[in-house]
Amino acid sequence: MFFSIILSTFLFTSCKREAEVYTPQSNEKAIKLAVLKDGFDTTGMKDLGKYMLVEGDILLPKTSLLSITPRQAYQDNNSLVTRTKQKNITIRIDDSVPTDGGRLDWRNEVSQAITEYNNLSTNLQLSLVTTPTADIAIRVGTEDPTLNLYMGTGTIAAAGLPSNGNPFHSIIINSDYINLPSSSTKKYNLIHEIGHCIGFRHTNWQVRSESPALGIGNSPNTGNNPDPSSVFNGGTALYSWNGFSNWDQDAISKLYPKFRAKITNYPAQPTSGISYTFGIDANIQITSYHWENGGGYVIGSRENSTATIYCGNPATFVIYCTLTNIYGEKIDIYSPF
Repeated sequence: MFFSIILSTFLFTSCKREAEVYTPQSNEKAIKLAVLKDGFDTTGMKDLGKYMLVEGDILLPKTSLLSITPRQAYQDNNSLVTRTKQKNITIRIDDSVPTDGGRLDWRNEVSQAITEYNNLSTNLQLSLVTTPTADIAIRVGTEDPTLNLYMGTGTIAAAGLPSNGNPFHSIIINSDYINLPSSSTKKYNLIHEIGHCIGFRHTNWQVRSESPALGIGNSPNTGNNPDPSSVFNGGTALYSWNGFSNWDQDAISKLYPKFRAKITNYPAQPTSGISYTFGIDANIQITSYHWENGGGYVIGSRENSTATIYCGNPATFVIYCTLTNIYGEKIDIYSPF
């Protein structure tokens, strides 16, 4: 399984460069060179006014083509949706989405897609809002009223990639798409496009002859189609929803991990009169510790990464630790004996 991501930012501070900007009036050759330089496949690329549509369903703004972090250059998490934004990604349904239950009415499926992401054990929390603005707007049309896009008849929906720590702002449902999607197919495609909005590339980039992308975690990456069940595979517009694959879940949790920690080094059966030194195993860097205990007593500082606790008589007590990570998030963990 080889999960792929493109992590884009308009200001790539770790490798600052002056962005060469192409306007919508730039010539075709210059735009193609810019797209290639940013690491995308130009086969079947479409000019959609202010955007270029590449790899089937990824929108690239012409005004920032050379500001996008090339996919081959991913080095850290600075290009992901920011940690604070991950917990409150808002989605709104534009009035252009009908309510008639027909082929362009994806309203119920939006709610279902949000629930699927929120049910994952990750730091992501999506919410459906009715406010005029949101992080991601879902709209219908062959031409977007602000972006002036035309997608033709072969693309069911399209979205873009994160920038400046924010999800891509739109998912476009193509009203000229030639096939009639079922409810399950609508849900599948919404989950796929939300994946683009938060940074995921196509899992099967290799068999689609897309330029190389970056693997996530320990996902196996051999073969042209390493995870046929991945919702992030490209060329799957008519697929039905069958859940995130195991590797989908693993990849999302690695990119957007929930803060977890546990107390380590405690014995299976404590002995009275013995001192034990405990530590912390956390999935995110810790910046502060505060140990407490019920029964026994802490020997030395309560603010270190380890704590030595004397086991009294009877040999039962509870260890507590309040942790703060590098993002300022706090959790309380405990381990009873």
